[in-house]
Amino acid sequence: MSDKEPIVEEPTLPTPGQILKEARIGKGLSVEQVANKINLRAHNIEAIEQDKDDGNLSVTFTRGYLKLYAKFVDVNEDEVLQAFERINSATKEPAKLQSFSRRVAKQTSDARLMMLTYAIIGIVIALSVVWWLQQSNDSSVSQLSTSFTTQTAQVSNTPANTAQNSQPEVQQAPTSSAQADLTDTQLDDSINLTESDNVFSEETSAALTQVAETVDRLNEGDNGVLEQELEAPVSDITDNAQTTTNNAESEVVQIENTAGTTESFGPPVELIFEFSEDCWMNLVDATGEAIAYGVKVAGRVMTVSGVPPFEVTLGAPQAVQISMAGEPIDMSRFPAGRTARFELPIQE
Repeated sequence: MSDKEPIVEEPTLPTPGQILKEARIGKGLSVEQVANKINLRAHNIEAIEQDKDDGNLSVTFTRGYLKLYAKFVDVNEDEVLQAFERINSATKEPAKLQSFSRRVAKQTSDARLMMLTYAIIGIVIALSVVWWLQQSNDSSVSQLSTSFTTQTAQVSNTPANTAQNSQPEVQQAPTSSAQADLTDTQLDDSINLTESDNVFSEETSAALTQVAETVDRLNEGDNGVLEQELEAPVSDITDNAQTTTNNAESEVVQIENTAGTTESFGPPVELIFEFSEDCWMNLVDATGEAIAYGVKVAGRVMTVSGVPPFEVTLGAPQAVQISMAGEPIDMSRFPAGRTARFELPIQE
């Protein structure tokens, strides 16, 4: 049978709370009596006897309360303070660990805050890129519209110049701004007039050739048919010139009527669009000019002007507020979430 080493238990040293509580009970005093004598509250006395650490009190104040309590119950103050130092030094290491935990938690919180900051910066950069691309698209559409208008004006100038060369007395065609607004039908008529001029040129060349042949025959001595053969080509040339002149006069009158119709439009009107959300839109005025097109970002205030009435198309009408010539437009009549197509001013 092996000998077992005796287990030596380390003596348990009393805490300051135990020392003071035993002394109070030995004197037959209650917690309230001690609290009244040393001007403390009852729960402070109970905390001292239970060795509870009040986080709101510093170590200096705690030592002072222990001295008062020990002096009142006739206990050696040094013994009580030594017991307090023992338990106070034993709790310092957990305090360090607790401080380390707080530091780690703070670093984790700072890391999350930095991630959130980076995410917000990324979103702002993305929105800036989208806004820049949208502005570029709007500029491209405007340049395309201007190029198309210029080409239309150049095509319109061709029949007017032909008519002016055929008959100098015909009055000058309208200004380039009116020519830019010609309809597709008038452009077709101008092309037809150009084709008729080409036919006239071919017929004139044939008639002149016939005259030359007749002159050659005259030189050969054939006078019997000279007058008849000369009258026919000259008559053809005169008739062709008269027909071309009449066509030119008709075309110029038609262009003037178109210019009058264009000038009959009213003066330009200012429109203001305010977007509370991203919204696709298309805006065309009475002259057919595309004033605005594409997606407009939330928060944008867009001011444009054009000739009424306007054709408006909105992808999200609930996100747009419109004012025309300073008067707000009632947008509640258009259902939210559905594309709205209407004219401004709105006809009741």
